[in-house]
Amino acid sequence: MDELITQEDVVFNFHARYYTRGVLSAQTEKIWWVMHGYGQLAPYFLRKFAHLDPVKNYFVAPQGLSKHYLKGFEGRVGAVWMTREDRLNDIANNMRYLQAVYASESAKPYFNSVPKVYMLGFSQGCATLCRWLAHSQIPYTRLIMWAGEMPPDILAQVHETPIPSRELFWVYGNQDQLITEAVAEQHFHALESAGLRPQIVNFEGGHELPAEIISFISE
Repeated sequence: MDELITQEDVVFNFHARYYTRGVLSAQTEKIWWVMHGYGQLAPYFLRKFAHLDPVKNYFVAPQGLSKHYLKGFEGRVGAVWMTREDRLNDIANNMRYLQAVYASESAKPYFNSVPKVYMLGFSQGCATLCRWLAHSQIPYTRLIMWAGEMPPDILAQVHETPIPSRELFWVYGNQDQLITEAVAEQHFHALESAGLRPQIVNFEGGHELPAEIISFISE
């Protein structure tokens, strides 16, 4: 790097969106926090859960703070949670954003009386979700890691977090081009070595969220 170039940091207010599906009410049985994967957008990700009863299931879908065109300079847009560039600042910004979303949602009527809270992270969203749960005191019932991994830094201190005391699911397809059998075996060994015993759900398919598997893990 040019020795005359100096990095400077600035803190400022940032306006960001998130999305919900359903209406909180006395009939709500589960709140779902769902984190999309690389190159996805939250409102489209929410469509994966459209088959679940919106009266009983309320969904909160945060969205990665960085967006880009998926191909070239126009067309479809996707969002990401972080890249290797300025990674630590991205992580810190994600944590502040998620806490702000939680503060907004938890102020709504009925939110704190819903009996079950499911946390689902898909692909890249899995790492962001695990970090948030590890560094906050957010109450929840079940953590669902779907086609993604728990970051090594969280695994190393996992027993200092609420994660071991919660239900843990790890879901992946047997034809996933990103989570190969070798990768799956390696990560399961890492979870096991950290003293975690997830319920493993392996399905016929790739890097996707089949409706029938969502229904299975929703029980």
